Amino acid sequence: MRRFLDSEFFYLGVVILTIGAGALYLFWPIISGGFLFSFTRVNEFTNLYYYKSFSSMGFFINTLKMLPNWSPAYNSGYPINLTLDGVMNPIFIITLKFLPPILANNIMIFLFFAINSLVFYALARALMISRTGSLIAAISYMFSGVMLGHMAITVIVAIMPFLPLSFLCCLKILQGKTNWLWLWLPLLIYSWIGGYAEFIIYSLVAMFFFAIYLTVKNRKSENFSYRYPLLFFGCVILSVIILSPWFLSVLYFIQFSNRSGGFSVESAGHAATSLSDFINMFYPGLSFFYGNFLPLPLESWRYLLYIGTLPLILVFTSFFIKAKKEKGHLVFFLALAMGSILMTVNNSPLFWLFHQIPVLNWLRGYWKWDFIAVFSMAILAGYGFDNIADFFANRFSKKIVIFLWGIMIFILLASGAIAIFDQKIKTTISDYGIARYKNTPDRAFNRPENYYQNNIRKMADTLVDNFSLKNKRVLLMIVLWTMALAYLTTRKYGLRSSEKWKIMAVLITLLGSTLPWTGLPKGPPVSYLATESETAKYIHSINPYQSNKLPITTETSSLFTPYRIFLYLPDQFVAELSEKYGVDMTESEKQSPFQREMMGNHNALMFNFDIFHAIQPLQLRRMENYAYNLARRQEAFTKESYQDKTPFEEYIKAFSDDKNMRFLGGQNIQYILTPFKLTNGLEPIFTARVIDGKVPVYVYENPYFMPRWYFADKIIWTEPDDEKAFSDLQTIDDFKKTTLLEKQTLNDPAITSKTDFQDELELQLYTAGKLIIKTKTKNYRFLVFSESRFPDFWQATISGINSPIYTANYLYQAVLVPPGENTVEFNYPKLWEQGLISLNSLIQ
Repeated sequence: MRRFLDSEFFYLGVVILTIGAGALYLFWPIISGGFLFSFTRVNEFTNLYYYKSFSSMGFFINTLKMLPNWSPAYNSGYPINLTLDGVMNPIFIITLKFLPPILANNIMIFLFFAINSLVFYALARALMISRTGSLIAAISYMFSGVMLGHMAITVIVAIMPFLPLSFLCCLKILQGKTNWLWLWLPLLIYSWIGGYAEFIIYSLVAMFFFAIYLTVKNRKSENFSYRYPLLFFGCVILSVIILSPWFLSVLYFIQFSNRSGGFSVESAGHAATSLSDFINMFYPGLSFFYGNFLPLPLESWRYLLYIGTLPLILVFTSFFIKAKKEKGHLVFFLALAMGSILMTVNNSPLFWLFHQIPVLNWLRGYWKWDFIAVFSMAILAGYGFDNIADFFANRFSKKIVIFLWGIMIFILLASGAIAIFDQKIKTTISDYGIARYKNTPDRAFNRPENYYQNNIRKMADTLVDNFSLKNKRVLLMIVLWTMALAYLTTRKYGLRSSEKWKIMAVLITLLGSTLPWTGLPKGPPVSYLATESETAKYIHSINPYQSNKLPITTETSSLFTPYRIFLYLPDQFVAELSEKYGVDMTESEKQSPFQREMMGNHNALMFNFDIFHAIQPLQLRRMENYAYNLARRQEAFTKESYQDKTPFEEYIKAFSDDKNMRFLGGQNIQYILTPFKLTNGLEPIFTARVIDGKVPVYVYENPYFMPRWYFADKIIWTEPDDEKAFSDLQTIDDFKKTTLLEKQTLNDPAITSKTDFQDELELQLYTAGKLIIKTKTKNYRFLVFSESRFPDFWQATISGINSPIYTANYLYQAVLVPPGENTVEFNYPKLWEQGLISLNSLIQ
């Protein structure tokens, strides 16, 4: 019996039960089927988009019998799902053949969570960390802020095991165990196509340095051979060659996307490490309304670097381990932890230097290094546990323990004082913020004084509450840190036996790593996705087309007419809605039902609408930089434009004018959703009300709606140049009468096309990546197809003969149909064809 209890098999069961208990505690509301995974308390509804991605994948795989390589809902010819939503993930594809999307998504998250846990534990053991130390490291890693903060993003969770597994493969292969190559190569191929390639690239960067470190360290051993690192890196190169069609299509597309020339840190949507990150390493409870009214470098949601109470102490003690080079691979992970954290620091020379490298420049974003930082810190916690005696042997250890207790007592007294004098402190902060605001000349949008003053008071209230002993989260963290320090003290003075010390260490780690997240992963109820919003129900009732109704055939073409919707929300909508309707829209619980009716935050995709927008991480530059902002009548969102002084009424008037309605109609937009009444005389066809009926969401029907395919009348020719074409686009007053085409040759303007009332077109088939239409014309006519004109990818034939595709109306495509009866076919190529097309274009 004793032999069994000491076995690795038994302890693996302990690991599974321990981490499983923590997972059940946090995720039971979701496991039980009542709720969905969310992202954070601040944006708890936003990333439900991934549930919709699963639904879309299921439709493509089970109904259309094809890989979801293209989707009309994106208004983009490029298979953006391929790289960012995990649609090529083979495990997803298999799962969706047997399970409904919501259940499949939840199971996938738990599956990869479990795999990530076990692989990390296996890596820690391979790094010569004890079983208890490995379990502590695994708990701190799996329940860290960066892991739980991205738990709702299925495509990231699906490849999280790659990080520890790649390190494990690297360690084993460079030790001469080449049979691990049979796992390493398939793992690379799976991970590249599994989604979110950025995570893979950053993991490979960290793993590259680990391989170099191991090569240098092992080169003097008897069994060392340079063949091992060559085989290891050779698999990386081989995986890229095998997946070259995918890589080539991505590289080619980037030339036309918003990442051409590099992806700026600001546009990544994630700030660099700030004061709040270091506070959250100790106290992951900051959750407050915050604007730019006080000079405080705080953000309320970045708790990603938190790894627990006791593990963080153990990371600190790992710096005091003696003979570090002899304690496994401690030196490397100390360097990796410090380097990866430095990579998250604003204006870090290391960050700047690193992202001068091609490809890495496309993937800039401080937050991506949080995964590497937490990974390395968790390993250090394991080493720190095993070698804590070295810390206690240090003559400074007693002073450090006393110092930590002093800080804890100070925090307790300070939070108690804040609780007693909270109203006075809030008033002082509010008065300071209001005075500072009044002396600020550059006020955003010139909103009324009371709007800003209310925001400042709210910020002061929530800020003070976050550090008050009245806050249950503050009290919880004080208890958890007290437990960790008490444990450290008893270990220092030998007040517990060795076995009890190990059990208490695991228990305190588990509590400190799970209790602070109570309620965090739980998002909205399942009904949020299972039932449509009122606006979605209404539009579907009057127009039954949905993106999941494909294919449309000759028999169904009279029932389904494809269209797009447009969501009109100016950048200032929070301030304007709050002021106009007397509702504090800065609160997420107020915005969530509003966004659902507005079908913002990806809700339009959840309800199977084709939408005209520019929010994809990879988007055609023409769509994002020009067309979408022209449609909104606003400049691209920047810090400068956010301070725009243009009166709000002018935005409404400009958006409502007849010319803009015609422009929207030319983009196949039939319905417009907005919380503001338009000023063009149109009456909404439906009104939904949210937040106790105070805030309306209007649905307008665009009288200038243009179908997704039609014959062009008058032609205006322009140059195939972004700025020139966009300038000419704005001169068109009526897209029903005029179509803008970009020249391919100097002779194009000589092409004659003439309308005839007897000209006909008849839809044969419209589905993902394919359009077949029969035409009957008396003269040459240009047939416009309102799908994104991504150069070289779409292919067209007319009666079986290849036809050149012209760029129509800046975004879409057209072909010249000869007189008589013809069959016109547009096709989006398969993945391997995309690679060949991209290779040919890149070579040229």
